[in-house]
Amino acid sequence: MGRGESSSRSIWCDVMNETPNIARAFLDVAQSTTGRRWVGPSVEDDRLAEAMAQDTALPLPVCRTLVRRGITAQDAASFLAPTLRDLMPDPRSLRDMEPAAARIVAAANSGQKIAIFADYDVDGGTSAALLIDWLRGFGVTPTLMCLTASTKAMVPTTTRCQHSRAITI
Repeated sequence: MGRGESSSRSIWCDVMNETPNIARAFLDVAQSTTGRRWVGPSVEDDRLAEAMAQDTALPLPVCRTLVRRGITAQDAASFLAPTLRDLMPDPRSLRDMEPAAARIVAAANSGQKIAIFADYDVDGGTSAALLIDWLRGFGVTPTLMCLTASTKAMVPTTTRCQHSRAITI
């Protein structure tokens, strides 16, 4: 070999002879300009990626990326095409959601007045609008109680609930 020429095979063999526990440099780049070592996928990762490519008919580079992110072949389709339903938690996992839902249904079925308490910000207004729209779909006309920054303590009190003559949860 002349000056400036190198053989990645001889470098690889020299490195492996000196330090057998170090993985082969990825793309024959020993380190980046910041001094970090480039390490490519392990043999196991390559095998998993090839198996995923066979199982899913996805391109091998995509499968390699998925494997490095810890995605299995079974989860690949939902990871690549997520739906809002898959990304959101089950509402029943929220504390006291089941009793609250049962109370609202019981009030709607018995014709009781329902008040929706919302605060003045975007998520409060949006949540109230969605709940009101949902209740109206069942023929229930709820009352909206909007808490503002000037409303004392920003919480629905027993007095406010009695004043609205609505159910409380």
